[in-house]
Amino acid sequence: MKKELAAILTVVIIGAVLTLTGCNESAVDTPSVSWQVTQNQDGITFTWDAIQDADGYIVKYNGIEDTIQVTSYTLGEPTTEVEIVAYKGSDESDPWTHSFAAVETQNLDWYTRADTDPSHPSGLGFNNDGSVVTISYAQGDHNAIDFVADNDNSITAIQELDGNVNKYNAVAFSATYDYNTMNMAPETGYTTYEQVVQQGTFALLKDTDGQKNDNDIYAKLYVKGIDGTRWTVDVTVQPIGGLRWLVK
Repeated sequence: MKKELAAILTVVIIGAVLTLTGCNESAVDTPSVSWQVTQNQDGITFTWDAIQDADGYIVKYNGIEDTIQVTSYTLGEPTTEVEIVAYKGSDESDPWTHSFAAVETQNLDWYTRADTDPSHPSGLGFNNDGSVVTISYAQGDHNAIDFVADNDNSITAIQELDGNVNKYNAVAFSATYDYNTMNMAPETGYTTYEQVVQQGTFALLKDTDGQKNDNDIYAKLYVKGIDGTRWTVDVTVQPIGGLRWLVK
């Protein structure tokens, strides 16, 4: 009798565990999402195939949850991450997620070309992962440089100083720019050089073909301090080509 009771209890316990485990698994499939930067580079359009039996979809970003019944969504508000789920009743699928965060590098020492030590880095370049490198203009590869701290105390696009470098880089400055609140790089206002301003914020555009497309890399730069020929700067780069979002 005790063995039969123990067997019954075991079956009940296993059944309960299986039931609870099943409750943690979503009955709704996760959307398979693709995305594309919008034409004016200020947003992302997301698309996905319809999920069978789903009541709709929820797009989550910046603490917002936007419920929709269609299978596309254009987001123009800069954010670091987007989640998209399908739902049926109160049941949500596992989320599709993607990071759109910009990458910040702090406290870089950047020297003007007027500095007497030729090994000091007067060139600055962006890598594909959003990181920043400083390179000697006098001794380094100019093709790896995007901007130069020039000897006239300006931030200058590399092609202005070396015509053999095939780039169309540009810089923008306005007294209204604020490094901490500039969540999107400006669309216009770029030139090939701007005079440096202590505690000034600059928008930078790396452009390798002169066209508005996914080869464009946008960044913002903050001049924390100027000590003679040495500038101390923070730089935030959006590694996704053609996207002006600069949220870090």
